[in-house]
Amino acid sequence: MGRPSIFLGMVYMLALGLLIGWIPLFCPLFAGAIGGRKAGSAGRAALAAVLPAIIAGVAIYALADVLPGVATLPAAALGATVGVLVVYVLALMLVGALVGGAMAKRRAPVGLSAA
Repeated sequence: MGRPSIFLGMVYMLALGLLIGWIPLFCPLFAGAIGGRKAGSAGRAALAAVLPAIIAGVAIYALADVLPGVATLPAAALGATVGVLVVYVLALMLVGALVGGAMAKRRAPVGLSAA
């Protein structure tokens, strides 16, 4: 499986989310489970699932602060819509990440025998 990494878990979640994002319910669950397994534990998987959302939120906030010419009402409506979608996807991805992280702890590394 390789060495567990929060960054690798985030990359897997992002890549799978972009590749199979057209599947509404199962995409975030599947991407979270695979990324959670790559992260190595449930705690690291949760961080790998939540950290990109926090980074994106800060970036969007900073961009909105820099671009004051954007109309306020449409921007607020768009922000609310994106916020609801992010919470929906993040909740499902977090559940998948916790399951994947728990699976990573229970699985023995390939190639090592118990003898």
